[in-house]
Amino acid sequence: MVKQILLCISLSLGLSAQSRALVTAQKEELSNIVQLRKAVAAMKPSTKKETVLKTILLNTLDEHYNDTKLRHVCMNYVLEVTAPLAARDFEKCSTALRSFSAAIDQLLDEHLRLTNELVAELLSAESIYDKYIEATGGKDAYKKMKNTVLKGSMDMMGMTMEVTGYKAEPNLMLTEVNIPGMGKALEGFDGKNSWSYNPIQGPSIKQGKEAEYAKIAAEFRQEEWKNLYSKIETVGVETVEGEECYKVAATAKNGMAGANFYSKKSGLLIRTNATTVTEMGEVEAQITYKDYKKVGDLLLIPFKIITAAAGMSMPMTYSEIKINVDLPKSTFEPPAEVKALIGK
Repeated sequence: MVKQILLCISLSLGLSAQSRALVTAQKEELSNIVQLRKAVAAMKPSTKKETVLKTILLNTLDEHYNDTKLRHVCMNYVLEVTAPLAARDFEKCSTALRSFSAAIDQLLDEHLRLTNELVAELLSAESIYDKYIEATGGKDAYKKMKNTVLKGSMDMMGMTMEVTGYKAEPNLMLTEVNIPGMGKALEGFDGKNSWSYNPIQGPSIKQGKEAEYAKIAAEFRQEEWKNLYSKIETVGVETVEGEECYKVAATAKNGMAGANFYSKKSGLLIRTNATTVTEMGEVEAQITYKDYKKVGDLLLIPFKIITAAAGMSMPMTYSEIKINVDLPKSTFEPPAEVKALIGK
């Protein structure tokens, strides 16, 4: 667009005497793009058309300033185009414009080729997620799962707490945390209600975004990305935990944006950057997955998960993970105190 505009105005536009003198006097002194831009910026247009040209020249310089090759071409271009324009030598101006146009087209074609190569190297987000599912056991193994029980410990604020987590299809979840010197804290989702209970604050029913987040966390069927996210997109490659990873931007069903990092080599999920919702509001969290182990003959599951949030690091280490155990639905029923709130 810039080239077409310049080609048109070059046939009818001249510069003021002050501008011509400035271009001629400083042509030999302009050794870099910064000096050149200052020179162009110092021009004082006397007509509306001259103002348009000055704006286009500045925008062209700014647009390509961070690219070394384009910067060099643009610097020569402004010198070669402004001088004949100032002298009203439209034939030389047109020749300079055509030369500039060809040089820019060649460089942009090269940039486009390199960009296309990079895009081709990046797998689609859907295929990356499918590779992750395959690396951890495959869709058939996931479909055989009915429930999971995880037991381990979590370190937080100088305390080590025993944790037991239960999940079952389609979206049942219960987490028990034994807090030293305080007692047991509970959080759960019974398919309809998201709730919590702790020995200090008592029972509560989660509302709004906090309830939406809990519902997504309770989703058991994870072999299809659409069960968890409304949109996923591959946005680049980054090194995480010493591994080259695909970065996949992911928008959860509640609209919150995050990113997952999958190892290019193994396909495993290495890290998640996400926004979690708590009673205190939204908290940015970085979750790192380590020590993947095979559970039974079904899945590879990380036995260590490190969550960094609100200036704290909270490592969770699982000592035991079981799949498809005898787990009655009553396991996920909230305690009487919570039921009393639900009934209100």
